[in-house]
Amino acid sequence: MKLVKEAINFKREEDPHNALGVGNYIKIKNWLEEYNVSNYIINDDLTIDVMGLVRIEHYNDLFEFPDYIQFNIIENYFSIYDNKFKSLRGCPRVVGGHFACSNNLLTSLEYGPSRVTKDYYCSNNRLSTLKGAPGLIYGDFECHKNKLSTLDYIPKIIKGNLICGQNLGLFSEKYINSLCKVRGSIDNRQKT
Repeated sequence: MKLVKEAINFKREEDPHNALGVGNYIKIKNWLEEYNVSNYIINDDLTIDVMGLVRIEHYNDLFEFPDYIQFNIIENYFSIYDNKFKSLRGCPRVVGGHFACSNNLLTSLEYGPSRVTKDYYCSNNRLSTLKGAPGLIYGDFECHKNKLSTLDYIPKIIKGNLICGQNLGLFSEKYINSLCKVRGSIDNRQKT
């Protein structure tokens, strides 16, 4: 008969369920259900894939995702439109549709998705930089009504339209074209 020894390293006074990740799994599941996210898979690394869309919109008390929420791949639309998010930490890595983070309190796009296969909406925030934006946008890129004085870090290729007016900086088409290639139209008007 062989004796098998297993060593599980628990920290003193730590809940064994949390040490194994079981507690976080349950917290993630409960949070997703509270915000009506369905068709999801919680991966082994506790990131979340969704086979469909995610709409977490119009919550006056939502400033950030909890530490245990980290979206990974979203098959379709992902929106945190009209909340009070100050950071995109917890947002997905890949969005297979539109990504909407407009009408929040964001100051940068860091922690946002690295791939968005349709439109990227980040207007009406407090963005002072576009740092964190993907290099390629397959649809429209809307960053109007922010506090941008430059368009540094703008995506290099925008296959749709660019809407960038009503910011601190006045962005001429010549300036925009020196930073990126926009296949659609450019709307850089200061007032609508």
